[in-house]
Amino acid sequence: MNSKGNMTAAGWGKEEFAGEASNFLLYVKLNEVATEECRNSYSDVGKSVLPYGIDGDTMICAGGDMGRDTCEGDSGGPLQVKNSKKYSYGTGYRIVGITSFGKACGITRSPSVYTRVSYYLDWIERIVWSEEYQKAHPETTPE
Repeated sequence: MNSKGNMTAAGWGKEEFAGEASNFLLYVKLNEVATEECRNSYSDVGKSVLPYGIDGDTMICAGGDMGRDTCEGDSGGPLQVKNSKKYSYGTGYRIVGITSFGKACGITRSPSVYTRVSYYLDWIERIVWSEEYQKAHPETTPE
């Protein structure tokens, strides 16, 4: 799906597992990790922690070189990719994932897991662009 280092995660989290939260917004370039490889990385995690395992439909796995990763405090932050063309109304990036969890921070060959935004897009749009909202704010209703 993505070429090496094409994904970017951002957040205010820790720079290392036992460290302090950052005072600055940080970002890290990541590579998408194949679902099967990610499942293998989490095969030692018990069903009580991850009852349904790694689901490629609802999750994206990503990791960085030399243990680069998201960490505690980054949860809820974006995992984004650069669009192939820049749109006049945006930055040219789109959010493909939301930082969710990992085994620890920066463990080589142990990717972190992100919520796959595309799976939930219809649900998000139904809420954001609800009929009630559209009636109250017709100027924001997509054509």
